[in-house]
Amino acid sequence: MDELAHGKENRVAEQKISGNKENDRGSQFGRPPLQPGRARSERVVSFVTPAELEALRAFANRRGLSVSAVIYGILRMSLDAKE
Repeated sequence: MDELAHGKENRVAEQKISGNKENDRGSQFGRPPLQPGRARSERVVSFVTPAELEALRAFANRRGLSVSAVIYGILRMSLDAKE
């Protein structure tokens, strides 16, 4: 195996281990990271009934958003209203 191919093979192996995704030119895919405190890194889970989930999906579809974006919008509006 030539040195160039071997280097690429090592990068791919390192990416799989580290979780970093790079293209052939070495630049990262995806969005640049946000500043600490601005990045949404915490997960909150809530359980809903099948009917509630269907209502959320319909609401999201009417607005062209994901269910996750709708839930986050509801959360932000509620928290902003308390401030």
